[in-house]
Amino acid sequence: MDNSWVKLDRADEEYKTCLQQFIDDSLLVASHNVMLKCPCKKCYNRSDSSVNDCHVDTEDQTTNVRAEYAEKFYNLLNDANTHLYPGSTKMKKLEFLVKLYQVKCLSGFN
Repeated sequence: MDNSWVKLDRADEEYKTCLQQFIDDSLLVASHNVMLKCPCKKCYNRSDSSVNDCHVDTEDQTTNVRAEYAEKFYNLLNDANTHLYPGSTKMKKLEFLVKLYQVKCLSGFN
């Protein structure tokens, strides 16, 4: 069984498709048993869960992943518009980092 899809981004459509296929296949194979191997990244198909628990866990993970990425993005966006230090009017953090990176690249620093 190919379980490489477990490492995919939870917000990715391919992950959702593979997860649904995993659950469907598991139900066919284990129709007499209502417990499935949990498909979450933490369990990595090693612990047993009910079908309902599998759906709830993955829905929560997808929501949390999206919220986490959004929060990180907005924090970076906020930092980009923040002045380098209090009272500074010439440079913002992002400008400073880009210039510093340019000096590093042009000078060949590692």
